[in-house]
Amino acid sequence: MVSAEVERVRRLIDGLRRGRRTHPQHGRREYSRQVREVAAACEALIETEPACVPALARRAVESVTTALMYLDDSSGVVGSDLHVLMMAVHARACAAAPPDPKWLASWLAKLRLDGPGWPDFELRDYAAALGQKGRAELARIVDERAKAAQPEFGRTPFGIRILREQLAEVTGDVDHYVAVLAEDLHSASQYLKIVDALRNAGRASDAEHWAQRGLDIGNPIDQAKLRNAYVELLLERGATEEALSVRRRHFDQHPTAPHYSDLRRTAEHTGDWGSLRDEALQRLHHATAQRPAFADHLVGVLLDEGNWTRRGEWRSTTPTTCPNPAGTNSSICANPRTPKTRSDRGSG
Repeated sequence: MVSAEVERVRRLIDGLRRGRRTHPQHGRREYSRQVREVAAACEALIETEPACVPALARRAVESVTTALMYLDDSSGVVGSDLHVLMMAVHARACAAAPPDPKWLASWLAKLRLDGPGWPDFELRDYAAALGQKGRAELARIVDERAKAAQPEFGRTPFGIRILREQLAEVTGDVDHYVAVLAEDLHSASQYLKIVDALRNAGRASDAEHWAQRGLDIGNPIDQAKLRNAYVELLLERGATEEALSVRRRHFDQHPTAPHYSDLRRTAEHTGDWGSLRDEALQRLHHATAQRPAFADHLVGVLLDEGNWTRRGEWRSTTPTTCPNPAGTNSSICANPRTPKTRSDRGSG
């Protein structure tokens, strides 16, 4: 006999249905609260009636997945609720009361390969529930789909690629995992996965080698994350000069405020910042004199350091007006804003 609490959770899940007739922007906050309420209710049921929760949480995941097709979630709030809350609860429920492993494998494959692109999930969270039988079934499905799949921009389709990688990860065989990751080295983020896996396995030398290989691949954000990992590995090895050289070379090529901060952080760690600071600031002055667009970076650095005594020097190396894309002139170069302290800007 179904308990009153299970019935209550079922009714809550029924409330997650949302069709195309509802305006995309209507009730977005309320819907997010509903998702969170369902997630909390399912979480509580894991402790009292665990056998019921995998099916309940699965139905909630499917309802929210469909609703997001008709909901304006430009803020990403509901998508985050689905990934961080509902999928996490479903994974914990499956670990507490595992469903049929082959059925679970089929559902996860469908979610990843046939869904609208969400929700995201990590296969490691389902490793215990899948077991060897479930992982084998999932691998079989992925292999079959891969044979019939058409390449996407010359690459294996994303869903197949991710499932292959995650299946390799849950085997615990680091070399196998690295080999699968190395099949698609189109971005620094892929190298970072390899670096993290090798570092976690205590293989710092191999991790350093892979980090160095991927430094200039992909988008700047991922490159920065990989560069940070590479510098950390160099510092751990005691290669302070190499670590500092990486930072100096990159800042010289791209003299921006974030790269200045990176250089400062590493130089402070090695004890070299006192001798490098003036050189780094001069590089920013020079970049600003050549290209006024760098003025914001220079001003930001001077404000962050609370050192506006260099204002006269900055004015002498910078044009009195800076052209902006709109074709007007900005007075920031000639009349920089009154500097604020870190605490002032933090409170404002």
